Amino acid sequence: MVIYVSGAFTGNGTRRAKKLNTRIACAAAIDILRRKHSVICPHLNTGVEMEDMAGDVLTYDDYLRNDVELLKRSCDACYFLPGWKDSRGARIEMEACNKIQSVIADFQIFFNLDDIPDLSRGAT
Repeated sequence: MVIYVSGAFTGNGTRRAKKLNTRIACAAAIDILRRKHSVICPHLNTGVEMEDMAGDVLTYDDYLRNDVELLKRSCDACYFLPGWKDSRGARIEMEACNKIQSVIADFQIFFNLDDIPDLSRGAT
């Protein structure tokens, strides 16, 4: 499966919060990769380095539109990090997942890493 990781990025808007949220998302992405799935971690697409380089050229909505497009076109499932309901972007990504599920019945949504099949153990 290709699994998208959804969760807070901006937090309180500080660089420190963005880096912490990116580390949390990356830890989940590593766990998913260890389970022998592919992963899209949008936190790395939107990272503080990207923001630094883009400056005011790109907005929050530009990044979010890109992330939702990746989710819709590339993923078989989405994993939501704890606390995702507190994130505007993650709530929008949940709306996208619900729309995807209405068209693709086997699209999966996970809220717990332990629910993601571990293919390294031969699970399917």
